[in-house]
Amino acid sequence: MVITGKVLKNYLFLGTLKGCFRINLDGLTDIYKTKTSIKITKISVNNQIHDKQNYQWGFYNSTNLKLPFDRNNVSISFAALGIENNDNTSNRYKLVQSGKEKWSNWSNAKTINFSFIPSGIYKLILETRNLSTGQIRQFRLLKITIDQPFWKTWTFIISVVLITALLLFLVYKARIKSIKLQESSKRNTVKRIAETKMEALQSQMNPHFIFNAMNSIQNFVIDNKTDDALWYIGEFSKLIRQTLEFSSKQTVCLQDEIIYLKRYIELENLRRNKKVDYSIVIADTIEPNSAEIPPLLIQPIVENVFIHAFDKESIEPKISIEFSMQNGNILCKITDNGKGIDSNKLDSKKSKGIKLVDERIRLIAETDEKKIEIQLNKNGGTIINMTIPLR
Repeated sequence: MVITGKVLKNYLFLGTLKGCFRINLDGLTDIYKTKTSIKITKISVNNQIHDKQNYQWGFYNSTNLKLPFDRNNVSISFAALGIENNDNTSNRYKLVQSGKEKWSNWSNAKTINFSFIPSGIYKLILETRNLSTGQIRQFRLLKITIDQPFWKTWTFIISVVLITALLLFLVYKARIKSIKLQESSKRNTVKRIAETKMEALQSQMNPHFIFNAMNSIQNFVIDNKTDDALWYIGEFSKLIRQTLEFSSKQTVCLQDEIIYLKRYIELENLRRNKKVDYSIVIADTIEPNSAEIPPLLIQPIVENVFIHAFDKESIEPKISIEFSMQNGNILCKITDNGKGIDSNKLDSKKSKGIKLVDERIRLIAETDEKKIEIQLNKNGGTIINMTIPLR
């Protein structure tokens, strides 16, 4: 058979005795393409096969897998559809959360295994490589969500905080009731000392203070300031525990009272937009670890300063607490640069807490002399002098 041929514009024309044929040369060089896909054939969670609708273990559909935190060992089997020479392909994968994760090694395995996936949201990316043609394809296989443990959720944290606060408050109230019952059988003078002590304690750790503290913790949680919230809870618990311990003692060393004051001031400052600068000075003639004084005397005075001396208009608020010896007693001088008060109203402006402390000191010292004096600070603010008997 005689065949003649000629190429014109990518077409090959062949002439034979039976006729003329035209062949598209571009069509001869096209690679035959098929639609490729990856199908998940099986998912196992904690070595148990996972159904598409299993609310006990978590939820799974064709694109999403959602699991509880304790079911985070996952095995995924898959099959490749429409890939040329499927038996001559290799695969690699990565579980993406931040975008910086590395690929696994190339393998011809059709199963992917993950152990102890941390809580979070991930994308499973699969790459296939045809070893015959060198062609590489990438597939987004599945979105995997692992829930957070319940103890890391804000609902659990807030619940623990509220329950702890409630228990502390109930313990505090029970302790107050117990002290009142214990003191009921003593002599009138001793009984009145205990009553003023309890009234001072109640005035100092009243529900208003506790509710303010709870509101501060709630605000830290809402603002996602976890470290501040945890610190505040810890210091608040220590303050209440120390208050309960002091309420059962006749005396405490001056050093413990100062630690208590610092903790209270730090808690007050943490929830204030404008913090109060403070200093505590002890004279060289006083040994703070051996000097014994009645507990819970100074904090109500300091609290009164925070409430009445400073407001939103105060500029660089400061408070100074100084301890010195005077006639065998300890003189506590509390100075602030706050608003001050009218000199004609010094006596009438004493708060209930100050009056209770003054009465308690006079009962302990067995005297009718005033033990708390309020003066105007010539530089602005108020000076409170308190004479505390050593025990």
